[in-house]
Amino acid sequence: MLAILIGIYGLVHANTVHITRLNLRLNNLPGNWQGKRRMGERSPFRAGEGADFSQQVVDKINSLNPDVVFVGGDLFDGVAGDYQQMPHHFRT
Repeated sequence: MLAILIGIYGLVHANTVHITRLNLRLNNLPGNWQGKRRMGERSPFRAGEGADFSQQVVDKINSLNPDVVFVGGDLFDGVAGDYQQMPHHFRT
């Protein structure tokens, strides 16, 4: 029973978008990075997550009006995905 509950929690948690806000002070940035106040990061981005979930994440990040967005982590996780559609998620 415990394994089933943990599995259900994992499924729900994996399909929920979480925002974590951090305040960082970065010294000695190059001139073209000066004035950038909001940065978003999507990690990991996995192509197999599906277009709907990926779009949900992109919409959530865009709603925060970041100056720049970083994409880190695995792009491919061994799951079949719509790799032709994937680049469209990165457009604003």
